[in-house]
Amino acid sequence: LKTYMKRDNAHGLLHVGSWFVMLIALGTFAYYSTNNLVCIIFFLFYGVLYSSCNAIWHECSHGTPFKTMFINEVVFFITTAMEQRDIVLTRWSHAKHHSYTSYTDYDVELSVKRPPNLWIVILNIFNIKSGIKSSLGLISHSFGILSPVAKDVVPTEEHNKLFFWSRITLLTYIITIISCIIFKTWLPLLLYGLPRYYGGFVQGLLILTQHAGLDQNVADHRLNSRTIYLNPILGYLYMNMQYHVEHHIYPSIPFYQLPKLHQYIKNQLPNPYYGLLDTYKELIKTLLKQRKDVNYFINRRS
Repeated sequence: LKTYMKRDNAHGLLHVGSWFVMLIALGTFAYYSTNNLVCIIFFLFYGVLYSSCNAIWHECSHGTPFKTMFINEVVFFITTAMEQRDIVLTRWSHAKHHSYTSYTDYDVELSVKRPPNLWIVILNIFNIKSGIKSSLGLISHSFGILSPVAKDVVPTEEHNKLFFWSRITLLTYIITIISCIIFKTWLPLLLYGLPRYYGGFVQGLLILTQHAGLDQNVADHRLNSRTIYLNPILGYLYMNMQYHVEHHIYPSIPFYQLPKLHQYIKNQLPNPYYGLLDTYKELIKTLLKQRKDVNYFINRRS
């Protein structure tokens, strides 16, 4: 366990560095092709890649991608800002999610409530409802007003820190919007902020598989979390969070060690799913059944 928990900067810098390079390249192609319909393809791929900021901030909230904490915090701020989040609320809300995973009265990041509202599920796949909620919270905190979630999870001594980082994050969007007005173009917002919506569906489909349809109000993460085998491209975009059972049991293990951990303990875990199609064949049926029977769930004990 100590071996798997060991952190370095190399793996994190390689992953995040290559991600930034590809993001800049795709953004450049999209920018210079705006007078051509091919720009739609470039912006789509840019948005999908951009939305991996969700996976990166998630790892940074655990402090695991980098050995040097300063690097971790810089990347954490950038990637949360890309998703209209501040680092303080994000860190505390996710900590509570890990403390009370899928406990219906406590988990503030519960993805699907029962009976499931399928319209909300679809909107959240595209980060629409959840993104708007994050944005409104960011604005509220910038004015020194605590959102209900912040009141629940952020300690009193962290409130001023919450307000400060919310204002810094909001400032990046104010500058972006002013740039749109000055240069009379939507491009700044199409490159910063909006990509999380128009390209967020891949990340949204991945995130929904984490806990939806599984058992709730149980302490065993093998029953409330889901591990999936994904191809290397999706695994890269998801930063190995397809090993989600392993991540919840051992949240201090860096993303690049999760495949090795899986091999070591897989005989003690439920069988993994093979790809998104395999997962969603069962998940869609389950969500439809839960609309009529809120007690129904996928039993992973067998």
